[in-house]
Amino acid sequence: MRRMKKTILLTKYLSRLGFLRIIHHLPVWTGSLALERAGDCHPRHYILMISLIFATLAAQGQSFQLTVEGGYGSGTYEAGDTVHVWSEAVFGEDVFTNWTGSGKPYLEFDNEWHTVLIVPPGMAVEDLTISANYDAIPVSTQISSKKFSLFGMKDGTLSQVMKESFYAIPPSPKGVVFLFHGTGGRGESFFNKYERFSLVKDLVYHGYAVFTLDSNERTMGDQNGDGKIGWINSNAGTANEGNNVDILNIKSLRDSLYSTFAFPEDIPAFSVGMSAGANFSDICASALSFKASAHITAKGKTDTYTRPDIVPVIWIMSENDHNASADNAVAYSNYSAMSDAQTAEWHLFKRSPVYPERFLRSLHNVSEVQSDSIYERLQTGGYLDANNLLTVLDITLLPAPLLTGFGLTTNQQSDVKQQLLCVNADHVMHSDYNKNIVRFFNEQLVSSATESSDNRDVSVVLFPNPANNSLKIKANCKNLSVSIYTMEGKEVLFCKNKDVIDIENLACGVYVVLINADGKYYNSKIIKYQ
Repeated sequence: MRRMKKTILLTKYLSRLGFLRIIHHLPVWTGSLALERAGDCHPRHYILMISLIFATLAAQGQSFQLTVEGGYGSGTYEAGDTVHVWSEAVFGEDVFTNWTGSGKPYLEFDNEWHTVLIVPPGMAVEDLTISANYDAIPVSTQISSKKFSLFGMKDGTLSQVMKESFYAIPPSPKGVVFLFHGTGGRGESFFNKYERFSLVKDLVYHGYAVFTLDSNERTMGDQNGDGKIGWINSNAGTANEGNNVDILNIKSLRDSLYSTFAFPEDIPAFSVGMSAGANFSDICASALSFKASAHITAKGKTDTYTRPDIVPVIWIMSENDHNASADNAVAYSNYSAMSDAQTAEWHLFKRSPVYPERFLRSLHNVSEVQSDSIYERLQTGGYLDANNLLTVLDITLLPAPLLTGFGLTTNQQSDVKQQLLCVNADHVMHSDYNKNIVRFFNEQLVSSATESSDNRDVSVVLFPNPANNSLKIKANCKNLSVSIYTMEGKEVLFCKNKDVIDIENLACGVYVVLINADGKYYNSKIIKYQ
């Protein structure tokens, strides 16, 4: 197993810790330790000087060795560093499940294949290990496709058409998830692209049946004359099965599943969309009373989020998105507007380093030699900075011949470009928040069950995480108190009956949040960043 090592030159490392400054000031600090005669010094003086040096180094920084088993990111780091770790690529029926080991308490997410590890400054940590764990989807999972008699709208005329749905169904599913492609895409892409199929497998592994469908325009051609092929997102505030053929088709497909696959009629439904498909996901989920929607990389249609039937939405946006349809400021405004009345969660997908094995994440058999060669060309060509981040914010600025000479097929080149978009946090479907989507859906199932019970349990949602200036809390309780502790157990903040908590003055690092909601206690880890 190959692991990417973070090599730190001794001189650079010591300089970073202030070693050279210490050496420069030694004559002042040592005072009476002056040389007894020219060119000579007593051995005990050396011992005292060396002790002084290392005492100062220890006060300035704490280094630790991280070992990543079954993944990448091993190396020597300092407390306070943001350390990216990744699991190995998985294929076939395999899925990444979670991280375990002594480094687990310092992870942002302990169940996402790519996450960050932060050891707060001052922690006495020497060596940490985290191990990637893997499993497989149920062996009896059905993965196939089927054509259903649905509807097509062409030039205002509605007709019956056969539309193909690709699906994956685990035994006894607890819910159904509909996946919506982006502009110009197809439903099939969720089964032939690595990152998208990872989402399918994660959903199936956790008990959800997954179905895709092409938009009406993909079947019938561009109907609104905008030169694009996508979902109908107009009249977002009032769209329903009676005035939107795409919503009608999703309802019809859902109804067909009851008899075709013997699903119970009350099986909960959810949706996930990418780009324009994300806008449609929120609209469709509300119109058809789904439990929740996952919204990936789109700004949303503002009228959607003032609908009285708006459903819970988990927003996953990209910090470096170059697509005009994914304006983050507008998206955050829409998120904020809906969060006053409905459960909403916000995540920002950030840029990450390139590592040699990154391009193995392909369903078209990119080899380890090819992946390493691409990485080396990026490095030697000056396209990676000291932290292995791409030096360009837009991958279209990379030279056209970058991927030539490696024997890559057209599909493989497309997959490599997808990974470059992923590490650059640009407009792309990624799998970095799959488990958060699953968790969010699970929470809505639990919330629905408890709300229908006379003895309703208290539910608490804490977001965003990582957080910058504030934390939000949604809790269906009368009395709420929140305590925030450092990893060493020191209480740094306490408040009562607030749904927004100001954490701007907290130092960056990992904290434990203890919540008392009507006498029931909940705890969570959060990461504070600048």
